[in-house]
Amino acid sequence: MNLISTSYKLNKQIASTINKISKELGVDKTIVQHFVQADLERVYYDKLSIHLTKLKILENQFNDLNNRQNQLEQLVKTTISQVEITEVNIKKLEALLKEKEVILSEKKIGLNELQKKLNEINLNIGQVEKIKKTTDYKILMKIHTVEKTSSVSFKRVGWILTAFTIIAIIIAIILIKTR
Repeated sequence: MNLISTSYKLNKQIASTINKISKELGVDKTIVQHFVQADLERVYYDKLSIHLTKLKILENQFNDLNNRQNQLEQLVKTTISQVEITEVNIKKLEALLKEKEVILSEKKIGLNELQKKLNEINLNIGQVEKIKKTTDYKILMKIHTVEKTSSVSFKRVGWILTAFTIIAIIIAIILIKTR
């Protein structure tokens, strides 16, 4: 069915309905037509108003969704920018970590070398302590030997001095008497 034939049929039905109403009420056709037309216009404008309100609501929803989409797009751009910055920072941190690992491995090598030197020094200290103990023992033994020898020598010197003193006294007495 096309629009023209539908409109023609509707107009025919409307005209027949207006005729029936005017006959039943006993009112002129133009008056009934005026009221029907006014009612139809009111219904049309009410429906139009309803549709306009729905359209306004849809427009508001569309604008709200459009604003949200813009916000989301801005958020996505911001997030992408932050991700890029984060990726750059991660690369910098990875490079820094590699540098620190190299420095750490060098320090570990240096620490191992120092540990070896410390072990050598500890061995040398151990040997020096052994030599010192041996030397201390030898010194103590020589001191003991010297003390024994000197105590014997001091005793001998003491006896000799005592003997010389007695002899000197005797000689002095003899010289004194002979004079």
